[in-house]
Amino acid sequence: MEPRDVHNAIKRLSDGALQLKRKINFVQKHNDYFSEILNGVEGKPIYSAVICNYPHFTGMKLHDVPIIDFMALATYFGHGSITDLRSENIDAESQKVRELRLWNNRKEFADNFPNYLIKPTVVDDLKHKFKTKFHRITLETANPQMHLQVAEIIETN
Repeated sequence: MEPRDVHNAIKRLSDGALQLKRKINFVQKHNDYFSEILNGVEGKPIYSAVICNYPHFTGMKLHDVPIIDFMALATYFGHGSITDLRSENIDAESQKVRELRLWNNRKEFADNFPNYLIKPTVVDDLKHKFKTKFHRITLETANPQMHLQVAEIIETN
Protein backbone atom coordinates (compact mmCIF):
# COMPACT_ATOMS: atom_id res chain seq x y z
CA MET A 1 0.00 0.00 0.00
CA GLU A 2 1.14 3.52 -0.73
CA PRO A 3 1.45 5.98 2.21
CA ARG A 4 -1.71 7.87 1.26
CA ASP A 5 -3.62 4.56 0.95
CA VAL A 6 -2.48 3.60 4.45
CA HIS A 7 -3.52 7.01 5.78
CA ASN A 8 -6.96 6.78 4.17
CA ALA A 9 -7.46 3.20 5.35
CA ILE A 10 -6.53 4.10 8.93
CA LYS A 11 -8.90 7.07 8.78
CA ARG A 12 -11.76 4.79 7.68
CA LEU A 13 -10.89 2.21 10.34
CA SER A 14 -10.76 5.00 12.93
CA ASP A 15 -14.20 6.21 11.84
CA GLY A 16 -15.45 2.62 12.10
CA ALA A 17 -14.04 2.27 15.62
CA LEU A 18 -15.80 5.47 16.72
CA GLN A 19 -19.04 4.30 15.09
CA LEU A 20 -18.74 0.96 16.90
CA LYS A 21 -18.30 2.71 20.25
CA ARG A 22 -21.44 4.81 19.57
CA LYS A 23 -23.43 1.68 18.70
CA ILE A 24 -22.29 -0.17 21.82
CA ASN A 25 -23.34 2.83 23.92
CA PHE A 26 -26.72 2.79 22.17
CA VAL A 27 -27.24 -0.92 22.91
CA GLN A 28 -26.24 -0.41 26.54
CA LYS A 29 -28.44 2.67 26.89
CA HIS A 30 -31.45 0.80 25.47
CA ASN A 31 -30.68 -2.39 27.37
CA ASP A 32 -34.37 -3.17 28.02
CA TYR A 33 -35.32 -3.10 24.34
CA PHE A 34 -32.38 -5.26 23.21
CA SER A 35 -32.79 -7.64 26.14
CA GLU A 36 -36.26 -8.51 24.89
CA ILE A 37 -35.05 -9.10 21.31
CA LEU A 38 -31.83 -10.95 22.19
CA ASN A 39 -33.17 -13.08 25.02
CA GLY A 40 -31.34 -11.06 27.64
CA VAL A 41 -28.17 -8.97 27.40
CA GLU A 42 -27.56 -8.32 31.08
CA GLY A 43 -24.23 -9.75 32.17
CA LYS A 44 -23.31 -10.83 28.64
CA PRO A 45 -20.08 -9.37 27.24
CA ILE A 46 -20.08 -7.25 24.13
CA TYR A 47 -16.93 -7.92 22.12
CA SER A 48 -15.90 -5.05 19.93
CA ALA A 49 -13.67 -5.13 16.88
CA VAL A 50 -13.51 -3.49 13.49
CA ILE A 51 -13.29 -6.18 10.83
CA CYS A 52 -11.47 -5.25 7.63
CA ASN A 53 -10.34 -7.09 4.53
CA TYR A 54 -6.64 -6.20 4.74
CA PRO A 55 -4.26 -8.09 7.03
CA HIS A 56 -2.00 -5.00 7.27
CA PHE A 57 -3.96 -3.60 10.20
CA THR A 58 -4.63 -6.78 12.17
CA GLY A 59 -3.46 -6.33 15.74
CA MET A 60 -3.82 -2.53 15.74
CA LYS A 61 -6.07 -0.69 18.15
CA LEU A 62 -7.82 2.55 17.26
CA HIS A 63 -9.77 4.39 19.96
CA ASP A 64 -9.21 1.32 22.15
CA VAL A 65 -11.00 -0.90 19.59
CA PRO A 66 -9.07 -3.83 18.10
CA ILE A 67 -8.72 -4.13 14.33
CA ILE A 68 -8.75 -7.60 12.79
CA ASP A 69 -8.98 -8.82 9.21
CA PHE A 70 -11.70 -11.18 8.08
CA MET A 71 -9.37 -14.12 7.39
CA ALA A 72 -7.84 -14.02 10.88
CA LEU A 73 -11.32 -13.93 12.37
CA ALA A 74 -12.59 -16.69 10.07
CA THR A 75 -9.60 -18.83 11.08
CA TYR A 76 -10.58 -18.49 14.72
CA PHE A 77 -14.25 -19.27 14.14
CA GLY A 78 -13.79 -21.88 11.42
CA HIS A 79 -10.86 -24.14 12.14
CA GLY A 80 -9.63 -23.01 15.50
CA SER A 81 -6.09 -23.57 14.29
CA ILE A 82 -3.31 -22.04 12.23
CA THR A 83 -1.59 -24.49 9.92
CA ASP A 84 1.78 -24.09 8.22
CA LEU A 85 1.99 -25.97 4.92
CA ARG A 86 4.96 -26.74 2.71
CA SER A 87 5.05 -27.77 -0.92
CA GLU A 88 8.14 -28.76 -2.88
CA ASN A 89 6.73 -27.42 -6.14
CA ILE A 90 3.48 -26.19 -7.59
CA ASP A 91 2.32 -29.67 -8.63
CA ALA A 92 3.22 -31.38 -5.36
CA GLU A 93 0.68 -31.93 -2.63
CA SER A 94 1.10 -29.67 0.41
CA GLN A 95 2.39 -31.23 3.61
CA LYS A 96 1.38 -30.02 7.06
CA VAL A 97 4.50 -28.76 8.82
CA ARG A 98 2.90 -27.41 11.99
CA GLU A 99 -0.51 -26.83 13.47
CA LEU A 100 -1.13 -24.31 16.23
CA ARG A 101 -4.45 -24.85 18.05
CA LEU A 102 -6.27 -21.69 19.12
CA TRP A 103 -8.97 -23.53 21.06
CA ASN A 104 -10.07 -27.13 21.63
CA ASN A 105 -13.55 -26.78 23.10
CA ARG A 106 -16.34 -24.23 23.62
CA LYS A 107 -14.97 -23.00 26.93
CA GLU A 108 -11.51 -22.35 25.43
CA PHE A 109 -13.20 -20.71 22.43
CA ALA A 110 -15.03 -18.25 24.70
CA ASP A 111 -12.12 -17.73 27.09
CA ASN A 112 -9.50 -17.11 24.36
CA PHE A 113 -11.63 -14.97 22.03
CA PRO A 114 -11.22 -11.54 23.73
CA ASN A 115 -7.44 -11.90 23.80
CA TYR A 116 -7.38 -13.12 20.18
CA LEU A 117 -9.11 -9.90 19.10
CA ILE A 118 -6.51 -7.79 20.91
CA LYS A 119 -3.44 -9.86 20.09
CA PRO A 120 -4.20 -12.18 17.16
CA THR A 121 -2.06 -15.32 17.29
CA VAL A 122 -1.52 -15.21 13.53
CA VAL A 123 0.24 -11.83 13.86
CA ASP A 124 2.06 -12.70 17.05
CA ASP A 125 3.35 -15.90 15.43
CA LEU A 126 4.89 -13.97 12.50
CA LYS A 127 6.26 -10.88 14.29
CA HIS A 128 9.66 -12.37 15.08
CA LYS A 129 10.25 -13.07 11.36
CA PHE A 130 10.05 -9.41 10.29
CA LYS A 131 11.49 -6.03 11.12
CA THR A 132 10.07 -2.67 10.13
CA LYS A 133 12.06 0.13 8.58
CA PHE A 134 11.28 3.63 7.40
CA HIS A 135 12.50 4.75 3.97
CA ARG A 136 12.39 8.39 2.94
CA ILE A 137 10.54 8.72 -0.36
CA THR A 138 10.98 12.46 -0.88
CA LEU A 139 14.09 14.40 -1.83
CA GLU A 140 16.33 15.38 1.06
CA THR A 141 15.39 19.05 0.67
CA ALA A 142 11.64 18.49 0.24
CA ASN A 143 9.22 19.92 2.75
CA PRO A 144 7.30 18.07 4.12
CA GLN A 145 9.27 14.86 4.27
CA MET A 146 7.45 11.62 3.49
CA HIS A 147 8.53 8.18 4.65
CA LEU A 148 7.35 4.73 3.75
CA GLN A 149 7.28 2.07 6.43
CA VAL A 150 8.13 -1.38 5.11
CA ALA A 151 8.37 -4.81 6.67
CA GLU A 152 11.49 -6.76 5.76
CA ILE A 153 12.08 -10.43 6.38
CA ILE A 154 14.80 -11.05 8.93
CA GLU A 155 17.39 -13.25 7.29
CA THR A 156 18.24 -16.38 9.22
CA ASN A 157 21.43 -18.23 8.45
